[in-house]
Parts: sequence; structure tokens; C-alpha cells
Amino acid sequence: MNTKLLKLYFLCFFTGASIIFLSGCASYKTKMLNVMPVENYATKTEVKGLKIAADSYDTAEKAKSGFDVDVTKGGYVPINLIFENETNSRFLVFKNQITLLGVNGTVFYPVSSQVVADDMENNAIAYGFLGGILSYMSAADANKKMQSDWHEKELPENKMILKGTMASGVVFFKLPKGTNVLNGSSLSIQIEDMDTQEKTEVKINL
Repeated sequence: MNTKLLKLYFLCFFTGASIIFLSGCASYKTKMLNVMPVENYATKTEVKGLKIAADSYDTAEKAKSGFDVDVTKGGYVPINLIFENETNSRFLVFKNQITLLGVNGTVFYPVSSQVVADDMENNAIAYGFLGGILSYMSAADANKKMQSDWHEKELPENKMILKGTMASGVVFFKLPKGTNVLNGSSLSIQIEDMDTQEKTEVKINL
């Protein structure tokens, strides 16, 4: 085999291997969140018979277990809120009135799953271009699955908790990179009794 053919062989081999590798990296697998009864969580509270727990996905391992991607690399922390309504009342939870108070007094507000997905998508598409058209198409398909999955997991703007039911939804927060503000921070959640229209602020120490 002459030198030119040998160089061409190795070029084709490494290009093909790169595309296969990057295409594999661009895949997305839907993961189920492990939702348990509120009493099984360490971070929980109860108000007016409504039990609420907060399950934080604030480490790389746990983030991947629920979202298949380490969103913490981008400074994002998903928190799954679990509700158990053991009363005869209906409650309403407002996502835009949920806040995260850091240990230094900084207040963080929820960001949409679309914002998080767009951020992660930019990284995946960049890798996709390196692998060529096949890897790019794989990355684009993975992004669609990722966006759909995260949107389904996300807490809607107004979540109704019916009597005698259990519900859950994820709230995403954008935090400063390299910090662990969840340690010693707290969540503030606004709920409304739909029968009496009485609103109550609920706090959960994380």
C-alpha cells in the first residue's frame, strides 16, 4: 500500500470513528424521576394538610439520573417539588412566585426548561458540527427529545393540587457556576386555597 493510500485509509478511519463517537454523545435517553411519598424526603414541610417535599438534582450524577445531561455544568439546578394533598380542599401553586433564597441573601427565580434546553442544545450542536452532517442530525434529534422530556417534567405556571391526590413538577434555577448555594438555602412557595382564596407562603429549608 503506497503512502497516499495509507494516509487516506487512516483519514477515513478516524473521521468515521469521530462521527460514530460524536453521534453517540448526541443521543438522549428519557429518564424517569424517582418520585416517592413526601414522608421519604429529608427536605419537606406541611401546611394546612398539604405536604410538600423538595428533591434537588444538584450534583452531576443525580442530574444525569433524571435528565440524562449534567445540567449543573451550565449552572442549572432542577428541583422536583412533590405535593400530597390529604385535605378536602384544592390548592393552586404559582411557579412564578417560587423563589430560591441563597445563604448570602441572593434571590433566584425559576427559569423555563426551554432556556435550559437551549443552553445545552448550543453545546450539543457545536459538537455535532465537528462530526459532520450525520452527527449534526443526531444532535438535532436528541435536542428535540430533550426539550420535550424536560417540558413534560417541568412544573406548569399554575399547578392545581386536587384533594386526595399526589402531584409533582420540576422547577429550574440558574445559579452561579462553582458555588453550592443550595447548602443552607431555602425555597419559598406561594400556595392558594381555591375554596377560600387564602394565600400562604411556604418555606422549605434545603
